Amino acid sequence: MAKKVISFDRCNADSFFSLITDKGYYVDIGVREGVHDNKTFLLYNNGWSGICVDAHPDYANICKIARPTDTVLSMICGKDDKNCKFRYNWRGSFGSIYNEELDSKRKLYVIGGDGENCWYGEIDENKNYLGFKNSIEHSESQSLNTILDKYNTSNTKIDVLSIDVDGAEQEILKHFDIKKYNPSFVCIEIERALEYMGDFKEKEFIFNYMKEHDYIPLCTFNEDYIWCNSQENHKLGIDILKKFESKEFVVQNINTIHPCNYLHKNKLQLNEETIRKYIDYINSLY
Repeated sequence: MAKKVISFDRCNADSFFSLITDKGYYVDIGVREGVHDNKTFLLYNNGWSGICVDAHPDYANICKIARPTDTVLSMICGKDDKNCKFRYNWRGSFGSIYNEELDSKRKLYVIGGDGENCWYGEIDENKNYLGFKNSIEHSESQSLNTILDKYNTSNTKIDVLSIDVDGAEQEILKHFDIKKYNPSFVCIEIERALEYMGDFKEKEFIFNYMKEHDYIPLCTFNEDYIWCNSQENHKLGIDILKKFESKEFVVQNINTIHPCNYLHKNKLQLNEETIRKYIDYINSLY
């Protein structure tokens, strides 16, 4: 009989990672609220732990409540910079180190929409929505090196590094010594939308970076690309993939809801009480 593995991630990368080890350690950059469509929430529920980083303070606050035993940081991850320009987007996704061209293209190709495709209606991009910060501001950023040196003080082996930063991948990887920290598996979301929004070289840069640092391509889950740091981990990854292909393991998707959508549907504003209502609702789903 097939064994069920649940997934909170629409691409199911979390179900794959859940089988690489028991109670491992992750670093999740661009975690948002760390629940809906997230690659490490399942791992957290399975007894893993780690560092979760998101630049948006409102989403980081939700994550702190959802994951009280993780180290959750509200900060920009890029380079060490006291004055980093950042787009804080109410959705959490599409917030990124500011790129004027990318910011304007998102309005046309991603963030907009008509009728049923735009459930949130017309929103001023520089005013808070549902209580979520929505603006362009300057804040301090820290490199991933600095974050790991400060917060992984016991030098725990990183089993999974997940990066989902909506177009700021180069800024993070350029200032990250991946050889020093040597995560076993690296998962980077590369938006397909970037390919038609303009001449953005994120995918090319990421692939070259991983190759130059001797990381081995393993597989993709939709927009999530996974590499590993050794032939041993590559074999482990292939063996896990075969278990899914043979139906030894089957994925049961947990259909969570984005916190903004939850607040909008229930006519609520963001505060600690509504955050806890949201988390209680998520927990009722599984």
